[in-house]
Parts: sequence; structure tokens; C-alpha cells
Amino acid sequence: MPIKKVIIPAILIICSLSIVGAVYFKILENPLVKPNAALSVTASYEQASVIVDGALAGKTPYESKTLKPGEHTISLKSDSGSYETKITLIPQAATVVSREVGTGGAFSSGYAVWMEKISNNETSLSIVSSPTGAEVSVDEEEKGITPLNLTNLSEDNHTITISKPGYEPQSMYLKFKKGFKLNLVADIFLYPIPENLENISYSDTIKVYNLALSESAVTVDAAIWAKAVAYFVKTRGKPVTFNYFVDSDGVIYDTTGLKVTLNPTAPITDSITIGYLAQNKGDLSDKAKEALSIFGSATPQKTAKIIPTGLGWLRVRSEPTLNSSEIAKVNVGEEFPILEEKDTWIKIKIDDTTQGWISATYVQKSAQ
Repeated sequence: MPIKKVIIPAILIICSLSIVGAVYFKILENPLVKPNAALSVTASYEQASVIVDGALAGKTPYESKTLKPGEHTISLKSDSGSYETKITLIPQAATVVSREVGTGGAFSSGYAVWMEKISNNETSLSIVSSPTGAEVSVDEEEKGITPLNLTNLSEDNHTITISKPGYEPQSMYLKFKKGFKLNLVADIFLYPIPENLENISYSDTIKVYNLALSESAVTVDAAIWAKAVAYFVKTRGKPVTFNYFVDSDGVIYDTTGLKVTLNPTAPITDSITIGYLAQNKGDLSDKAKEALSIFGSATPQKTAKIIPTGLGWLRVRSEPTLNSSEIAKVNVGEEFPILEEKDTWIKIKIDDTTQGWISATYVQKSAQ
């Protein structure tokens, strides 16, 4: 995967947290202090090994006050991926590195911020981002898109937020000082899954979700994309867990992004959730369908379509009786998967967390 390099000539703060974090700059002005440089390294979501100039220095959180000023190569390696950058440490200055390593490339995030003295007595902010064209807001007020230069911000703390459709917003809490310019370089995390997952009808025991996104960066390498989805679901607490992924060429990947070959004679007894790494919305490709046959043949799933009730809706009950509690209402014309049938009642799945019983009198059964 490509390695991003950022050369930072002054006081640096890199922060990858999607929540707002505070960034402060400190110069050690005591003339008795030896002209060493201080470095603090943290990583979000998971612990990472810290490598300075090719030598293992420790694990996050890491701190050193004895590094020599000048250019250094800082690398972070975690279970999910790796990140590397070159920074220039300043004598008697504190440098802080904080990064979400992620799975690399567009599926990681971070900030590089450094302060430089300017000739006038104003405050200034320069912002560039990857990708470009991201929206910048200061204290929730829109200021423009990257690359962007701002001046005359008040000498105070300000929340800088960088966002773009399809990417996870990143925010920083920066302290501005008159006579200094803040330079901000930001990498924002590309969402590897759509905000609303589209279910592809396949079978009763196999769930397939189309993960197609408009960003071409997602579709370059299916293996990295698969790993990024699994990482994102885990770290962001998403309610769906994928067992495998399949691309339009019929290649199956596990949650680490490795290609897998499954034994066709091994019985699949548990429910399986598949992520379809497609470039476009829509049904499975023929090759993907052929690959998924290893999990069992696709079978039509019965559905229940709500027909007119006279009220425009139909009660969903917790049990197949009129005396049981009402847990939801469904509208006429809506269609839901059938989970079970009992006498004059049908159990339907409303969403991933809600299921209940409706009267079969107001249902038209079909098969997708």
C-alpha cells in the first residue's frame, strides 16, 4: 500500500481522533535545558509499536525527551496496518504524534499541525487535506473548502472541523496566538461501507449486503477494502458483523483481507453474512453467485406484503395472539421477510432488531 509522507519543519501535532481533541504548543524556554527534542506518540483504537529511524522505541503511548533535533522517520505498526512519516524535531520543542493507523491508505486518518512565527501580530491558519475539496468549519461556522487560508481568527481556542461526503469528519481544538501561523495537514478516513446497507435477497440463512460506494478509491483493491470494512465495523461498533466478502469476480476474502478457498463438502450450519464488494448498486454478478454457492444454493425467501386493512396500517404483536402486546405498526404496501407461520399468524422481520407477529388475514404471501 502507498505510504504517506509528511515533512514537518516545526512544532507538530498529529491527531487522528474523530472526536474533538485539544492541541497545545509548548516551547521549552529555559536556557539551561539541553537542546534536545521531546516526542510523544499515541494511537487511537489500538496499541501500536513505535519505530524511530528503523529501531523499535516502544509501544503507544510512548514518550521521549532525549531525541536529537533534526529529521527523523517515525513509523507506527499495529495489528491492522502501518503508517510512516518524516518529521523534523525542533530543539527545546515538544512534538506530539497521534494517529489512527487503520488499514492504511484512505482507510486511516490523522492531522499534522505546526506553528511558525509570522511578521505581523495576527493569527493565521493554512489548511490542506487528503482528499482535497473538504469543507472547513471553525466553531461550526463554514469557512470554505481545502486548500484554504484563514486570517484574523481571535486569539483563543477554536474547534476546526474538516469534512467531506463519504468521509468521517475530523475535528481539532486549536489554541491560536497572535504573531503565529498554524499549518494544518489533514487525512480523513474514507467510509468503507454505505451509510445505509442495501440487502441483496439470496437465501434464508445467508445475508448479503451490497457495499458499493461512489468513491473509486474503495474499489481499487478488494483485499484492502474487505479488511477495512471489518476494521471499521469493529472499531465503530456497527451492528452488523461480516463473516466473508466476495467481489464481482467471484473471489472470496476473509475479514483480514486474505483470499480464501472453502471446502465444498464442509456443511454450513450457521447464518452467514457476506459483504459484496461491488462497484455499482444492484444484484450479484454471475461469478459472485457462483462463488457463494459454496455456502448453499440460493433459495427464494417468502415475504409478506401488507394489504389494505381499512386503517392504512397493521399492528405487529409480540406473540401470535390478540391479547399480546403491540410492538410496532407496519404500513399497507410494505413487504417483509417471513420468519415463521402459526395458525392464522405470520412472524415477520421488520429490521435487524425487530420482529413480531401479524394477522395473516391482511397479508399477501409471495417469494422473492
